[in-house]
Amino acid sequence: MVRRSPAGLKAQLNALGRFNSTKHLAAVSCPSLVVHGHGDGVIPFANAASLAAKVPGAKLLEWGEDAGNAGHFFWLDKPVDLVAELDDFFKLRDN
Repeated sequence: MVRRSPAGLKAQLNALGRFNSTKHLAAVSCPSLVVHGHGDGVIPFANAASLAAKVPGAKLLEWGEDAGNAGHFFWLDKPVDLVAELDDFFKLRDN
């Protein structure tokens, strides 16, 4: 397993503090799925809800207490459920 270095973590956190795409979100025209776990201790769930609200037609997939309160690595917590949700999302948008 590859471990992140302190310098890499610091750079990632610095990037999170500077990056802001808010002004461009209304222009997103492709199908969008925002997936977030309520148990995420890194990024607050409110950020996902805000993102989904700002992207036209975006669907918000919440991993809440009923899904084991998935955290930041939701794809590791619920891989089978996630694949099923992604499959449904893509099938509905497949033209």
